[in-house]
Amino acid sequence: MHKSNTAIVGIALSIIISGCSSVTTTGNEKPDLRPCAKNFTTDGSMTGLSGKRFMTSMSFPNISKKTALNKISQQISFEGQTIKTLDRDSGIIIASQQDLLLKDARETKITASVEERKGGTLVNIQVLTGFGMVTSEDAVKDYFCRIINYIGK
Repeated sequence: MHKSNTAIVGIALSIIISGCSSVTTTGNEKPDLRPCAKNFTTDGSMTGLSGKRFMTSMSFPNISKKTALNKISQQISFEGQTIKTLDRDSGIIIASQQDLLLKDARETKITASVEERKGGTLVNIQVLTGFGMVTSEDAVKDYFCRIINYIGK
Protein backbone atom coordinates (compact mmCIF):
# COMPACT_ATOMS: atom_id res chain seq x y z
CA MET A 1 0.00 0.00 0.00
CA HIS A 2 1.33 3.43 -0.90
CA LYS A 3 2.17 5.90 1.86
CA SER A 4 -0.70 8.25 0.88
CA ASN A 5 -3.20 5.37 0.83
CA THR A 6 -2.00 4.23 4.25
CA ALA A 7 -2.55 7.74 5.61
CA ILE A 8 -6.06 7.89 4.12
CA VAL A 9 -6.97 4.49 5.57
CA GLY A 10 -5.51 5.55 8.93
CA ILE A 11 -7.57 8.74 8.94
CA ALA A 12 -10.74 6.88 8.01
CA LEU A 13 -10.21 4.24 10.70
CA SER A 14 -9.40 6.91 13.27
CA ILE A 15 -12.68 8.64 12.52
CA ILE A 16 -14.68 5.40 12.61
CA ILE A 17 -13.09 3.98 15.77
CA SER A 18 -13.13 7.15 17.84
CA GLY A 19 -16.63 8.13 16.77
CA CYS A 20 -15.36 11.46 15.49
CA SER A 21 -17.31 13.39 12.90
CA SER A 22 -17.83 16.84 11.57
CA VAL A 23 -21.03 18.43 12.79
CA THR A 24 -23.22 20.93 11.01
CA THR A 25 -25.92 22.45 13.16
CA THR A 26 -29.18 23.84 11.86
CA GLY A 27 -30.35 25.47 15.06
CA ASN A 28 -33.30 23.05 15.23
CA GLU A 29 -31.63 20.51 17.50
CA LYS A 30 -33.31 19.63 20.77
CA PRO A 31 -31.39 20.70 23.86
CA ASP A 32 -29.63 17.93 25.75
CA LEU A 33 -31.55 17.75 29.04
CA ARG A 34 -29.33 15.18 30.72
CA PRO A 35 -27.98 16.56 34.03
CA CYS A 36 -24.48 15.55 32.95
CA ALA A 37 -24.73 17.79 29.87
CA LYS A 38 -26.40 20.77 31.56
CA ASN A 39 -23.21 22.83 31.94
CA PHE A 40 -21.57 21.78 28.66
CA THR A 41 -19.78 24.58 26.79
CA THR A 42 -17.27 24.85 23.96
CA ASP A 43 -14.83 27.31 22.47
CA GLY A 44 -12.34 27.18 19.63
CA SER A 45 -12.54 26.15 16.00
CA MET A 46 -14.95 23.46 14.83
CA THR A 47 -12.81 23.01 11.70
CA GLY A 48 -9.97 21.55 13.73
CA LEU A 49 -7.50 24.15 12.50
CA SER A 50 -6.77 25.50 15.96
CA GLY A 51 -8.23 22.82 18.19
CA LYS A 52 -11.40 23.00 20.24
CA ARG A 53 -12.06 23.01 23.96
CA PHE A 54 -15.07 21.26 25.49
CA MET A 55 -15.97 21.86 29.15
CA THR A 56 -18.50 20.79 31.72
CA SER A 57 -18.98 20.91 35.48
CA MET A 58 -21.26 19.35 38.02
CA SER A 59 -21.71 19.46 41.78
CA PHE A 60 -21.90 16.25 43.79
CA PRO A 61 -23.44 16.63 47.24
CA ASN A 62 -22.28 14.05 49.77
CA ILE A 63 -19.37 12.80 47.61
CA SER A 64 -15.89 13.41 48.95
CA LYS A 65 -13.01 14.83 46.94
CA LYS A 66 -11.13 11.54 47.37
CA THR A 67 -14.05 9.46 46.07
CA ALA A 68 -14.63 11.78 43.11
CA LEU A 69 -10.93 11.72 42.15
CA ASN A 70 -10.79 7.93 42.40
CA LYS A 71 -13.87 7.47 40.24
CA ILE A 72 -12.76 10.01 37.62
CA SER A 73 -9.33 8.39 37.30
CA GLN A 74 -10.91 4.92 37.05
CA GLN A 75 -13.32 5.99 34.32
CA ILE A 76 -10.68 7.92 32.35
CA SER A 77 -8.46 4.83 32.40
CA PHE A 78 -11.42 2.62 31.43
CA GLU A 79 -12.07 4.95 28.47
CA GLY A 80 -8.52 4.25 27.23
CA GLN A 81 -6.78 7.50 28.08
CA THR A 82 -3.38 7.65 29.77
CA ILE A 83 -3.28 9.49 33.09
CA LYS A 84 -0.16 11.62 33.16
CA THR A 85 -0.77 13.44 36.44
CA LEU A 86 -2.95 12.61 39.43
CA ASP A 87 -2.45 15.16 42.22
CA ARG A 88 -4.72 14.23 45.10
CA ASP A 89 -3.82 17.30 47.16
CA SER A 90 -4.77 19.83 44.47
CA GLY A 91 -7.54 17.63 43.03
CA ILE A 92 -6.16 17.65 39.47
CA ILE A 93 -6.07 14.86 36.89
CA ILE A 94 -4.33 15.36 33.55
CA ALA A 95 -4.68 12.67 30.90
CA SER A 96 -4.27 12.29 27.17
CA GLN A 97 -4.99 10.02 24.28
CA GLN A 98 -2.63 9.96 21.33
CA ASP A 99 -3.81 9.26 17.80
CA LEU A 100 -2.64 5.67 17.60
CA LEU A 101 -3.48 5.06 13.96
CA LEU A 102 -1.63 8.03 12.49
CA LYS A 103 1.25 7.65 14.97
CA ASP A 104 1.91 11.36 15.08
CA ALA A 105 2.17 13.87 17.90
CA ARG A 106 -1.51 14.83 17.88
CA GLU A 107 -3.30 14.03 21.07
CA THR A 108 -6.45 14.89 22.93
CA LYS A 109 -5.86 16.32 26.39
CA ILE A 110 -8.25 15.69 29.26
CA THR A 111 -8.14 17.72 32.46
CA ALA A 112 -10.35 17.19 35.49
CA SER A 113 -10.38 19.16 38.72
CA VAL A 114 -12.22 18.40 41.93
CA GLU A 115 -12.90 21.10 44.50
CA GLU A 116 -14.26 20.50 47.96
CA ARG A 117 -17.46 22.41 48.54
CA LYS A 118 -19.71 22.58 51.55
CA GLY A 119 -21.37 19.18 51.73
CA GLY A 120 -19.70 17.74 48.63
CA THR A 121 -17.55 18.49 45.61
CA LEU A 122 -17.52 20.42 42.35
CA VAL A 123 -16.09 18.56 39.36
CA ASN A 124 -14.81 20.38 36.26
CA ILE A 125 -13.81 18.41 33.17
CA GLN A 126 -12.19 19.76 30.03
CA VAL A 127 -11.24 18.09 26.75
CA LEU A 128 -8.92 19.87 24.33
CA THR A 129 -8.50 18.53 20.83
CA GLY A 130 -5.27 19.27 19.00
CA PHE A 131 -4.57 20.87 15.66
CA GLY A 132 -6.36 19.11 12.84
CA MET A 133 -8.53 16.97 15.12
CA VAL A 134 -12.31 17.18 14.83
CA THR A 135 -14.98 15.49 16.91
CA SER A 136 -18.69 15.96 17.46
CA GLU A 137 -20.09 17.75 20.48
CA ASP A 138 -22.41 14.80 21.06
CA ALA A 139 -19.45 12.39 21.31
CA VAL A 140 -17.79 14.62 23.92
CA LYS A 141 -21.05 15.09 25.85
CA ASP A 142 -21.47 11.32 25.96
CA TYR A 143 -17.87 10.97 27.21
CA PHE A 144 -18.46 13.58 29.93
CA CYS A 145 -21.71 11.86 30.92
CA ARG A 146 -20.01 8.49 31.29
CA ILE A 147 -17.51 10.05 33.71
CA ILE A 148 -20.11 12.08 35.61
CA ASN A 149 -22.55 9.20 35.84
CA TYR A 150 -19.79 6.94 37.21
CA ILE A 151 -18.96 9.50 39.92
CA GLY A 152 -22.61 9.48 41.03
CA LYS A 153 -22.85 5.67 41.26
